[in-house]
Amino acid sequence: MAYQIAADLNDNENHNILNNIAKELNKVENPSEIIAKARDNLTKVLKGEFRDEIYLKFFQANNQTDPAIMLNLKVNLISSTFDLNYF
Repeated sequence: MAYQIAADLNDNENHNILNNIAKELNKVENPSEIIAKARDNLTKVLKGEFRDEIYLKFFQANNQTDPAIMLNLKVNLISSTFDLNYF
């Protein structure tokens, strides 16, 4: 339940509040191994790092682009950029 609350806070609150919450979580002295791991995970969720990792894994797993099309697009974009600089 704490992870869901942290994810909701990440979606709806500003970053200053999230950073303050993360700082308060890190103030716990001598936490047990389980509490330290949970705290680290909660901090990742609050900062959006966990969401970013999940998105990156999803996009990498579902990448179905054609390398030839991407290379052609890259070459055309670079050449059009150089053409614009000469005018």
